[in-house]
Amino acid sequence: MVLAVERPVESSAFSVRHGALVVAGAAAMSGHVAPGLAQFGPAVLLPLVLMGMAVLGFVLSLPGRGHVMNGADLIAGAVVVFAPAFMLAGSHEYATGKLLGLLQVSIPIVIVTVLLVERPADLERFWQGVVGASVFAVVVACLEVLAGVDIGARGSINEGAFNPIAAGRAATVVCTWLLFGGSKSWPAAARLGMLGASALVLFSSSSRGPILGLLLAALVAAARNPVVRGRLALLVFAVGGAAVAGLGAALANESSSRLLESGPASPTSRWNLWSEGLDAFLTRPWGWGLGQYGAPGTYGAAFDYAHNIVLEIGVEAGLVAALGFVLISARAIVRMWASEEDTALRHLTMLVFWLETAQFSSDLNGNRVLLAGLLASVVAYRSSTKVGRT
Repeated sequence: MVLAVERPVESSAFSVRHGALVVAGAAAMSGHVAPGLAQFGPAVLLPLVLMGMAVLGFVLSLPGRGHVMNGADLIAGAVVVFAPAFMLAGSHEYATGKLLGLLQVSIPIVIVTVLLVERPADLERFWQGVVGASVFAVVVACLEVLAGVDIGARGSINEGAFNPIAAGRAATVVCTWLLFGGSKSWPAAARLGMLGASALVLFSSSSRGPILGLLLAALVAAARNPVVRGRLALLVFAVGGAAVAGLGAALANESSSRLLESGPASPTSRWNLWSEGLDAFLTRPWGWGLGQYGAPGTYGAAFDYAHNIVLEIGVEAGLVAALGFVLISARAIVRMWASEEDTALRHLTMLVFWLETAQFSSDLNGNRVLLAGLLASVVAYRSSTKVGRT
């Protein structure tokens, strides 16, 4: 099933650079799928292997590649605005782990992706890697659901391979890719099968953020593309609403305890986390440093970040970095909205989904797919507007 009827992506020979982008996308998503890989013994090392392959592909692509410098200014700007976060990073275990995660995984992935992307066709390779890793997660999670494992109660508690957020994100990535034309070369049976498996995993995970993100992505697509608007859009939302209503009992059964546990009176509720983060930001708008969110004495707990990427950046790196993130996100969305590139709608919906879910869960390292995809989108669509193509 494809919601967007667009022209085929312009063909281009698969190169080492494209391979590096595919691997970088898979490595970016590896943080979500790593627990599932652990079910297959030595496969748990795959994320490390993917990182090495991405860096190697990057190095091999450097000679004679003048376009590599297209994103250099963007990387340099990001380093400057995030400088306060690194300079003021905390020395406790949580902050140290967060900093190491950024330096060892997130930042290399961002650099490899941004510097190797030149045009939308290149960005397509990165998202293909993300989707490939997500397909693996969906298959594992679907098999667990069919085997009777409850993947909605924080995963590992019930011996599941993934927590609900990871499962929900992977399922939504696959759904978005399928619905917006990224799988035209797949056999029809494979598309329908993966769509059904993704829907099963998405609702079984009972992760509300990814469900909302998928609906928001569909809404954005309907507003941008006339092919998606009208009766087809209404049909999509009707089917989606019916699915939500039909599975409402199961969703409520899984989410009710989480809603109660994360209510206004709970110290782990989103409202309290955001309130604490906002207070910290207003107290020191130039930034507290990486890992410095949270009251003294609570560092190392699972909720030592704002669960909102804009607020997290504001608290840890300061107002300039938070404002820069908002502006760069707006620029990417505006450019893709105006672009006539064949891949623009699909890339737009993928980015919108990741931006939405980052407002409710995961810290900077948990949102490395968003960080790499966002900055790469700015480079890929730098010159891609309605008046011309790259």
